Amino acid sequence: MKHPTSVPLKLQQRCNIYFSQQMGVSMSVTVRSIQYVYGDAALSAIQIRHWFKEFQNGRETVVDKPRHCKERSGCTQENIDKVRAALDQDNRMSLASLSVACGIP
Repeated sequence: MKHPTSVPLKLQQRCNIYFSQQMGVSMSVTVRSIQYVYGDAALSAIQIRHWFKEFQNGRETVVDKPRHCKERSGCTQENIDKVRAALDQDNRMSLASLSVACGIP
């Protein structure tokens, strides 16, 4: 089945899960309905149940909460050059030794 909207499928499905939960449709019927409508593109049953419970507990947004994680800054051209130079000198270095030699945590 082709979905005629530009909204990402996972957000469409979350909206449908929210709607079903608000209408009093059971979790098991919601899971079957989502899987029937979206087929292979459906969220997993575990994900559908997770979102159903989130909405039962009062969540009203279908958008992911922002994640507060450390930015990846170690993969720079400068660090790549340091690692290559260190490996050119000793290609049997352990990862821990390489990290210390290059000053990359």
